[in-house]
Amino acid sequence: MKKILYLFLAISLIFAGCKKEDDAVTPTTTSSKIYGCTDVNAVNFNASANVYVPNICCYTPGCELGCTDESAVNYNFQATEDDGSCIYPATASWDCIQGVCYDPGTGNGQYNSESACNSACSVTASWDCYDGICYDPGTGNGQYNSESACNANCGSGVVYGCTDPTALNYGYDCNQQYVGAPDVDDGCCVTNGLVYGCMDVTALNYGYDCNGQMLSGYPDIEDCCVFK
Repeated sequence: MKKILYLFLAISLIFAGCKKEDDAVTPTTTSSKIYGCTDVNAVNFNASANVYVPNICCYTPGCELGCTDESAVNYNFQATEDDGSCIYPATASWDCIQGVCYDPGTGNGQYNSESACNSACSVTASWDCYDGICYDPGTGNGQYNSESACNANCGSGVVYGCTDPTALNYGYDCNQQYVGAPDVDDGCCVTNGLVYGCMDVTALNYGYDCNGQMLSGYPDIEDCCVFK
């Protein structure tokens, strides 16, 4: 009986020892990769870095300063201290010129979206008759409410629109309607700020721009002269 008891006790001790080994947790170590300059002689040495990045080390005093935001257009991958110099792309904005919306590319436009600009930029169509020719001055203050009404009284079938191929609205009239190849320029060309006007002393509109406004000096491009 004693032999059986001793045998049972020995088996219990062996089983208990195996269980402790199974329960033991083997410690594991993990390390994250930190990229940067690992050269202690560099100005932008990163003591935390454990992965060297080619060409990132710099050795001129002050080279560690710069834009550290990767979303900026002037991001400096060598900089470790941001100096507030980050430059970001201009936000789209829209301006309205003579009923035509365009983005000046400065981020300082009058409207935040093209749809908002289009809603506020449209000009009521109106027509004037000049020397037997109908045209839309683009101001909404013309003598006639429609081109057909103007033609009936003015006797013109001439197509008006922007004839400048370098303009943003080439081939469109003052109401932003595509007219193809216009016969006569209507003075509504959008040319990114260039001033068109007539400086021909023999013209009926000498000294005026294409919108009928008196010029204060010479235009950027001489155009829009009206002759008898």
